[in-house]
Amino acid sequence: MRSPWRWMLVALLPLSLFVLWLNQRKDPHIERVLDHDFATGVIEDEAFQAELDAAGPGAVEAFRGELRRRFNPLLKAEQLAFDWFQSQGSTAFNNGYSPIQIFETRRGHALRGLILLGEQALPAQPDVEALSTSSQDSLGQGTAALCAMRPHDPAIISNAVAILRGNDTMRAHKLAFNFAKIWREPPPHLPALVATLTNKEEIVRSAALRSLARYGPKVRGHAAAIIPLLSDPSPSVRPLAAYALGHIEPSEAPRAIEAMLGEQEFNHGKSVGWIGLEPYKLYGELGPVARAAVPRLEQQFVDRSLESQRGPVAFALWRVTGDSSARITEALTKGAESRIERFRLLSLRGLIEIGPAASNAVPVLRRVAQDPRVLIQRLADEALRSITRTAGTDPR
Repeated sequence: MRSPWRWMLVALLPLSLFVLWLNQRKDPHIERVLDHDFATGVIEDEAFQAELDAAGPGAVEAFRGELRRRFNPLLKAEQLAFDWFQSQGSTAFNNGYSPIQIFETRRGHALRGLILLGEQALPAQPDVEALSTSSQDSLGQGTAALCAMRPHDPAIISNAVAILRGNDTMRAHKLAFNFAKIWREPPPHLPALVATLTNKEEIVRSAALRSLARYGPKVRGHAAAIIPLLSDPSPSVRPLAAYALGHIEPSEAPRAIEAMLGEQEFNHGKSVGWIGLEPYKLYGELGPVARAAVPRLEQQFVDRSLESQRGPVAFALWRVTGDSSARITEALTKGAESRIERFRLLSLRGLIEIGPAASNAVPVLRRVAQDPRVLIQRLADEALRSITRTAGTDPR
């Protein structure tokens, strides 16, 4: 008698071939933002947008298809298998994320894509409205996506203001976080966002600060509402308050720098739930004005525990001091290959600005230029051109 496993394999072969064919038909740009590797950190908006631009008009339909997916019996079986392997201490699922988490993450990324597409995503409105999910995060993203699709609709605006003033924390958080992406210019209802700076939930206050920082000097008149948050009870809010203040009000740059330095001192060696890139971006964007930060940056540059962040530290030192020595370019070169995407982007921009003095980065940049991600490849190419521009040679 023949083994039943043989017949099972024969039966599964056509299905496997079909799945392989189906995967080949998926747009790689869309799959890159939906299946973003958890180990590389949060995908940056500009990197996400670059993939959307490369995907073209098919992006909306791809995201609609993702929203229509349901947690079907096959996914439930995978979840049961995950739970069993986890209970046995197995590493069979070596990414550590369950099928439910991956399902919800893909859905959340699809909603994020619709937010970035804005009014172009209007055909997806019925799918967002019909969204059924166990994730409060996705529900909040869905609310923001509906606002992005119809940003000038009075009913949408009225609802958004009510959410920001209400008690639904997750929706208020997601709306505050995406506010400046939905309304690219400060809208008349901006005071509703500013009012969330006094929200009792720190995630809402933090989200509002990020959006205000995104507007920069366009919302200069609201800097006074940010200053009290420099002494907020939350160690996650205070650095973002310094970051936002430095972006919004140039005359407050010394206060913002002093506050950020204080937060770095407070957070040194602690885990407080904030990512730690804002200081380097703030100092780098303020440039020579941030000279008070140089001693701290120099200290961090040689700190072995911060070696993974040396690229962003080098970027800030370059911007503040103009130092383009070998130690800076070597740190930026290493940062260009960092596992964390946002570190890579900052490091690549530093190499672009330094130009020919960063010639030691060329071999690494040639490798990085082969990265499938659109923005990484584009910045690596730009860095190669900048570095070799005086030599008259082919950067490739």
